[in-house]
Amino acid sequence: MLLKDLCSHNVGTYGIGASACSFNKNYPTYLRITDITNDGKLVKPLRTSIDPNSYPNWKEYILSKNDLVFARTGNSTGRNYFHNSEEELVYAGFLIRFSLNPEKIVPRYVGYYCQSKSYWKQISSLLEGSTRPTMSAELYRKLDIPIVSKAFQQHIVDTIGSVDDLIENYEERISFLQKISSYLYLQLIEHSRETSYLGNFIKIETGSMNLDENDPNGRYPFYTRNIGTFYSNKYTNEGKGAVVAGEGNFTPKFVNGKFGLHQRAYFIQPSTTKLGSEVIYEIILSNKKYLESVAVGSTVKSLRRFCFEQMPFFIDADYFCLNQILEILFGEIENLKKRKSILLNQKSILLDKYF
Repeated sequence: MLLKDLCSHNVGTYGIGASACSFNKNYPTYLRITDITNDGKLVKPLRTSIDPNSYPNWKEYILSKNDLVFARTGNSTGRNYFHNSEEELVYAGFLIRFSLNPEKIVPRYVGYYCQSKSYWKQISSLLEGSTRPTMSAELYRKLDIPIVSKAFQQHIVDTIGSVDDLIENYEERISFLQKISSYLYLQLIEHSRETSYLGNFIKIETGSMNLDENDPNGRYPFYTRNIGTFYSNKYTNEGKGAVVAGEGNFTPKFVNGKFGLHQRAYFIQPSTTKLGSEVIYEIILSNKKYLESVAVGSTVKSLRRFCFEQMPFFIDADYFCLNQILEILFGEIENLKKRKSILLNQKSILLDKYF
């Protein structure tokens, strides 16, 4: 059955053409293409809002429960998000909304279908011949959704949903341990006064890969300048340290092992025993605003080596003790990530089985 026939209203409506502003808890939260990952999750926390005083009709673009939004242009075309919460989000102009009718379909069933390989094959077929990936509302309306009995739809939702619940539990535990690590670092330096430069204690590597080397079924993590999870069948770097995108979002990622690295990303490791890899990650994480202030460029801000080398930090703290504590915490985080990865693989198997 076609997607358009499974909706109650909003059968392919475009989002608001509004400019984003810095996040403000008193303003509506803004949902953009870049906030949605390839696997249909939101990059939390959402960091932008829109000024309701500048857009008096903003309420028309608030997502309702059971809404499904699709990215319509660029490399993100086909990426989608199923809204299954009461969180108030205003969706942006490069997204298209479909409001699913619970009387016609189990809404989350469609959300799961749109994470399957079968869905992506449809998207590829509809995009054939396009020089620049673009999906209009009319094309999305023609998506063919496989129909089974409502009882079986609910069974599929319950089965995959149970795995999703476990994944969310692991994500919450990982986030909790990450917050503890950051708290310990900030507590350690609270009374420190003597500063040095990070460049005296690190070595920096850059990547060599391009975005077209992304393979969803790849063996190795692939860190790019984009938000989201990517994989590749080749790796360019190996070790333990912090990865930072050279453009866009400068939030570091902690890595340990073999991975692919985009040519506009940096891999930062310790060059001495004074600072451990985990401490270097926390130093960079706590100095994200510093990186944003020293990034170069007028339209697209980007980082250079000197941005890391000239980063100031407190040198007179007891890093030896912190290195040991963070190594234990980060080890537990890595274990949780591995368990989460197993669940993600199980979810992928279930999507293949049902769709």
